[in-house]
Amino acid sequence: MKDNVPMRVKKERLQRLNALVNEISAKKMKEYEGKVVEVLVEGESKNNPEVLAGYTEKSKLVNFKGPKEAIGKIVRVKIQQAKTWSLDGEMAGEAIEVK
Repeated sequence: MKDNVPMRVKKERLQRLNALVNEISAKKMKEYEGKVVEVLVEGESKNNPEVLAGYTEKSKLVNFKGPKEAIGKIVRVKIQQAKTWSLDGEMAGEAIEVK
């Protein structure tokens, strides 16, 4: 079957789709602001070695400052700021050993 959709139209559709996905993601992430979530700390942030990064049980990326000893443990983090694809927060409790 011949592709009868011009590249210009494909690009416009993709831009609209990407804008909608970003808007929905940002809205859903905003719901986390002010909440405390449990985060499995995986290691240092890719962009800043002074910041730790991990994931919530719903696979949301969370960045926060904390001790390196928290790596590999679950910590409670209060979410301060939501971004389109990640969350920024601060530790809100002691690290819990993962068993």
